[in-house]
Amino acid sequence: MNLFTYERVHIKMRNLTKKKKQERRQRIFSNAVYLLKKKGFTNTSMLDIAEKSNLAVGTLYNYYPSKNDLIIAIFNRENQKFLRKINNKLKNLLQSDKNARSIILEVVLQFFNDLIFLSKKNMREIMTALFSSEDYLQKGMEEDLRLISLIEQCLENLKTKNKIKKNIDTNLTAEIIYGIVFEQFIMYCMIPELKKRELRKRLHQQIKILFYGIKPETG
Repeated sequence: MNLFTYERVHIKMRNLTKKKKQERRQRIFSNAVYLLKKKGFTNTSMLDIAEKSNLAVGTLYNYYPSKNDLIIAIFNRENQKFLRKINNKLKNLLQSDKNARSIILEVVLQFFNDLIFLSKKNMREIMTALFSSEDYLQKGMEEDLRLISLIEQCLENLKTKNKIKKNIDTNLTAEIIYGIVFEQFIMYCMIPELKKRELRKRLHQQIKILFYGIKPETG
């Protein structure tokens, strides 16, 4: 085997290994979400996930050192899917006749539609586990910053379309909007009787106040 042939074989094997790892990760994610929905976060172990995925538990730990790391990876994947989806949607929204409030509201509602894919009980258990560690909090903040950046980008585009004031601080405004999203997300997860319908209503009201303010109407 000459050097050129060896290099081609090596590249092919490396690509096959990469593809196999990606497929394995996808299998782990799918089975983890399935078990979380069925048994809950607390009652699902890494051994359960490994067995469901037809893997040795040691192999699973090679991919994810703990259940919390696996959960962070799952949310990261869902977050990336959401970002790709909403970026495509924004292109159409920004070309539409909708005003800035309606566009931002659609982005916010899409966030809740896509990223709340587990039960309230599951979400509470996951937040309790992740908030207990500074390392996991840092990883969670990285995802928060990506979403804030998306909102800021949206606001910048709205500026160019003359749909919002030119002198607005888009970074600060994005942080305020995400603050509303995060607050409502926490409340939804922690208050059993708060339904999605009521959540959407509250978001409508808060985004309306943000855009129209609280000044009295002038006669």
